[in-house]
Amino acid sequence: MQPSIRHFFASTGVSLDVTDLIIEVAWESQKEERPTTPEGLLLHDAHLLEGGKYFEIIKSLITGSVRGQSL
Repeated sequence: MQPSIRHFFASTGVSLDVTDLIIEVAWESQKEERPTTPEGLLLHDAHLLEGGKYFEIIKSLITGSVRGQSL
């Protein structure tokens, strides 16, 4: 069984507030809607720029990893 991301961050000393922000930004970065946090917007736009013509493939991999899926 894989530990949750919250457990991982807690074990490395990251506060719950920072962990919640990381999860929110990661979630926002892969959504179709405009992110609500500046960090989410920055990461979302970076995914668009980085992905170029491969955006749909990269987005699928990111979405799967956020959901805890493996290849």
